[in-house]
Amino acid sequence: MPDNTQWFYAKAGQQFGPVAREQLGQLVASGQLSAGDLVWSEGMTDWKPAGQIPGLKPANPVPMSQPAAVAAQTYAPAQAYAVQPHPAQYGAQQITYPSGASYNGLAITGFILALIPGLTIVGLILCLVALSGMKSGGNREGYGLAKAGMIISIIYLCMGFIFACLWFTIIATAIGLGSH
Repeated sequence: MPDNTQWFYAKAGQQFGPVAREQLGQLVASGQLSAGDLVWSEGMTDWKPAGQIPGLKPANPVPMSQPAAVAAQTYAPAQAYAVQPHPAQYGAQQITYPSGASYNGLAITGFILALIPGLTIVGLILCLVALSGMKSGGNREGYGLAKAGMIISIIYLCMGFIFACLWFTIIATAIGLGSH
């Protein structure tokens, strides 16, 4: 009876799958998936090196490197997902997928408007809305642009305020000198 279990594997910092157990075995046999690369299937508690899964050991097993052995011990427990497993974690680096609505378009628009002198305040508002949405939604796409747009807007507005103060001071001084 064929095994219909769906498998996921992680290689070189990327996660792949789902694939059938037969295909996973072919990847190991062909050397495309090494004994130290990580695999996961529904029902497993952790990501494990392929060499630790019965029936997936290559004909010429390659000893697992020290980083792979350490990484295999630091995985968070897997949750039962119908289609996608939890993100594979490589040491301190974790592959994550953005969640929540994207505010990237708003961040780009705010950044561009921050550069246009007459629309700086609009750019500031859009950047602040984007940053607020990113904070509440968790998706940080465009965070750098929104932050840069906010900073540029604040600098432009401060420069405009200083320029206006200097201008009014010069006008007031000129009016005061002309009346004497």
